[in-house]
Amino acid sequence: MEPRHAHSHRVIADARDGGNYGTEIAVREWINLIRAEYLEMPGLSLTEAQFERMWNLAPDVAERLLQELQRVCFLRRTKKGTYVRADLCRN
Repeated sequence: MEPRHAHSHRVIADARDGGNYGTEIAVREWINLIRAEYLEMPGLSLTEAQFERMWNLAPDVAERLLQELQRVCFLRRTKKGTYVRADLCRN
């Protein structure tokens, strides 16, 4: 399966090659893309596995992005284990 986004190749390839996949530029690009999707679809609620599939991310990359999005209070993990916009989450 081909990644949906052109820069998926770089991020995933770097992670597999042991490179610095977490450069601030790559992380910032992904954060901006993911934020845009959540803003466009306010009811979006994804498990970690769904999050990985939606953007065709390696598990370690997805985990880092989810941690960062929670750190900046954009996403919140619900009791059911899904990630939703923090400003819209009630539980």
